[in-house]
Amino acid sequence: MMVRTTRRSLLRTCIRGTAATLALPLLDCFLDDNGTAFAGGAPLPVRFGTWFWGCGVNPTRWVPGASGRDYEITPELLPIAKFREKVNILTNFDVVLDGAPNMAHISGNIGFRTGAVPGSGADLPSLDMLVADAVGSATRFKSLEVACTGDPKHSYSLRNSSTINASETSPLALYQRIFGPEFQDPNAANFVPDPQTRIRKSILSEVGDERQQLISQVGASDRARLDQYFTSLRQVEQQLELQLQKPPPAEACRIPQSPKDIAIGTEIEQVTETHRLMAQLIAMALACNQTKVFNVVFSDSASSLRRTGTTRRTTS
Repeated sequence: MMVRTTRRSLLRTCIRGTAATLALPLLDCFLDDNGTAFAGGAPLPVRFGTWFWGCGVNPTRWVPGASGRDYEITPELLPIAKFREKVNILTNFDVVLDGAPNMAHISGNIGFRTGAVPGSGADLPSLDMLVADAVGSATRFKSLEVACTGDPKHSYSLRNSSTINASETSPLALYQRIFGPEFQDPNAANFVPDPQTRIRKSILSEVGDERQQLISQVGASDRARLDQYFTSLRQVEQQLELQLQKPPPAEACRIPQSPKDIAIGTEIEQVTETHRLMAQLIAMALACNQTKVFNVVFSDSASSLRRTGTTRRTTS
C-alpha cells in the first residue's frame, strides 16, 4: 500500500514528554514526473546566487578531466561530491578583450558578469541585476549582497560602472536587516502593517509630480543620473508596497536566532566564521521569500585574506 506524501508532511516525535516536529527536505516524490514542478502543479521556486572567491581556483585541482553526468570529482570539488547529480560544473570560459588592456583580477570577473570589460566603454549591469529585475520584484529585497572580508566595497553586483550594490559585512547587521522589526512572518496568523512603512511610502509617492518637473529642467547627463536615482526610488516604493500586504505562506520558513556580534576581519578564521553565519541567514532569507537573488564575496578579487599573525602589504 502506498502512503500519500506531500510537502506538508512532517516527522513527528516526542522528546522527554515534549512534542517535536521536523520539516522534510525536498524529495522526488513531491515533484511531477519531469521534476520541474511540484506534484500539485505549483512551479519550483526560482533562485539565483553567486559566490566569489579571489585567487581561489587551481585548474588542475578544480576542472574535471571528462564531461558527462558522472564527471570526475577533483580535490577542490570534494565538498559537493554527494550533490554531483544536481550540480553542473561549467569551465574553460574566456573573456575576449577586443583590444582592452587585461586588468589582473578584474577584467575576467567583470567581463563574465556583465559581458563587457573595463575600458571598453560599455556601461552594463551585472547578470544578477538582470535576474533580479526579472524575478525579484515580488520580494522584500530585490537582492542581498554580503562580503565576508569586512569591507562593504567588496561587491561585484552593479547597476552600472558607477552604481555598485554595497555588501553587508556583519552577520548581526544582516540578521537585523532581514529579520528585524520590519520582518513580517509569512506563516503568522495575524498581519498588521507597520505604520512607519505606510508613512515612508506616502512620502515617496507625494514627490512623484516633482520628479517630472525636475527632469525637464536639467541637461542630458543630469537627466540620466536622475533617471537612475528615481528608478531606485521606484524600486523602494515597490518594496514598501509589498510590506503593506500580507506575505504568502512559506512552509520552509523558520525565523533563525540572532547571531552573536563577532569580530570582523580578513584573518581566514574570521572570514570562515562570518561566511558560515552569512550562508545560514541567506538560506533562511530564501526560504522565507525575503529575496530570490543573492551575492556572496568570500574574498575579494586579489584576495586580502591572511593567516592569523601575518600582515598584508599594500602599495599605493
